[in-house]
Amino acid sequence: MAALHRFYPRYSLKRKIAYLMNAINLLIFRRVPRRLKLISDVVSKIPVKAPDGALAILLHKIAQNGRVYVFELDGKGKPLTVTKIALTEAARSGIVREREILKQLEHVELPFDIPRAVNFIDSNGICALSMSAINDNLSIHEKSKGIPDYIFNAIASLRSSDAPISQPISAFGWFSSIKKRITNPAIIEVVQQIASDNFFAVCAAHCDLGSENVFSKLETDFDKSIFAIIDWEFFTEFAPAMTDRVAYWLGQHHRNFKREFGSWNARESAIYFLNEFRNTPGGEAAAVLALLALLHQGNDLAERVCGIVK
Repeated sequence: MAALHRFYPRYSLKRKIAYLMNAINLLIFRRVPRRLKLISDVVSKIPVKAPDGALAILLHKIAQNGRVYVFELDGKGKPLTVTKIALTEAARSGIVREREILKQLEHVELPFDIPRAVNFIDSNGICALSMSAINDNLSIHEKSKGIPDYIFNAIASLRSSDAPISQPISAFGWFSSIKKRITNPAIIEVVQQIASDNFFAVCAAHCDLGSENVFSKLETDFDKSIFAIIDWEFFTEFAPAMTDRVAYWLGQHHRNFKREFGSWNARESAIYFLNEFRNTPGGEAAAVLALLALLHQGNDLAERVCGIVK
């Protein structure tokens, strides 16, 4: 129960209800589903650092992304490792990719912390990645406070020094197909102004900063705060330059888009978005291209702004 309270996200009413249901589930007798046999097999193979510790297993992401999360705690409840277990092929692909990215970044000097890959299993239908846990002095970052520019800039620079700094719209192979999904007139209007000979700034991007993937210990001097960033599976060295800033902004406003703007006035939500980015580098067009990159990735908030409601 203590592990559920510590690790289960409760940032929305839906999450709070799910948290309560899981808490009730922990207090009653229940039959163990057959599918959990795979999970127990994987858990038995996880190297345990603290013999007096415990494992907390969270199942709340199975339906959403086919994954189970296992937190290893020491005898005092301090998190030591986090293991992602894939239950689907799509989940396996993401876990394999995250391991590759973490290995690439292992010796890169960064102004924030990232997990280390400490164990990896990918055989006999089992795929699991164990990573070092984020320092327990850090907590999930409050999105409304923003993050310093040096965080965005450091991520953007994680690419070859000779990589191009701009590319024509034709370099984004998904652009032609993804723009056909847009139904929001305000976004369509900006897309129609993008010409075939337009160039856009590109950089490396985490691509999922809008989720609960930023941790921090805030200081009075904000720029001296300590940060950590997790979940690197969507990282790419080639993305529209505004991708991470747009993703983070969407995360900051997720309640507005899901409960207010997106539910009754998609055009108003798009105008709100465009106004926010009108005076940023590249203007509205660069922000919309980043938005479409996130839409291509499957970002649900990008879908809302683009007028796609499932």
